[in-house]
Amino acid sequence: GEREEAAKAAGELRAQHSRLLALVDLYRQAPIMIMENTAIPVLEEETNRFLSRVAANRMSVRIETQREIKSRDTLADGLEIYVRDVVGERPIDSFSGGQRFDLFLAFRVGLARLQARRSGAGGECLVVDEGWGSQDAGSLQEMVEALKEMQKDYPLFIAISHVEAMKEAFENHLLVS
Repeated sequence: GEREEAAKAAGELRAQHSRLLALVDLYRQAPIMIMENTAIPVLEEETNRFLSRVAANRMSVRIETQREIKSRDTLADGLEIYVRDVVGERPIDSFSGGQRFDLFLAFRVGLARLQARRSGAGGECLVVDEGWGSQDAGSLQEMVEALKEMQKDYPLFIAISHVEAMKEAFENHLLVS
């Protein structure tokens, strides 16, 4: 009778509760899954494309959206960036100022290209501001060549600098005093 109906109803409620918990878990993981499958591969590809120009293939990045938590033997969501060069894979903080500038600029370019791809429009404008002072002469020349190549992709390309070599590298100038 009633007891059996109540037990059956309780079982159905437990099953429904389990399904709802699974949906909540899926909802929480959805942004990470979307990033893993759409944004992260494009960001990684575009960042590495720029790095191959400025770092002569000496650096590349790998982006992970989960990391192992050793103390609990489990995975945690996050955004982990791994940088590889001739020494091996290591944290960004262990690179020199000039190398970090290359990496951060590469990520900015990668994000700009990701945004352009997602909007369905090409990049209209790219503004790159300073950081050149941390570059040695060889690295600065590689950066100039990469920026000149990128200039073809952007109708409006602006490089802001007080470094004389950067000023001389581009045909059009706007001097501000």
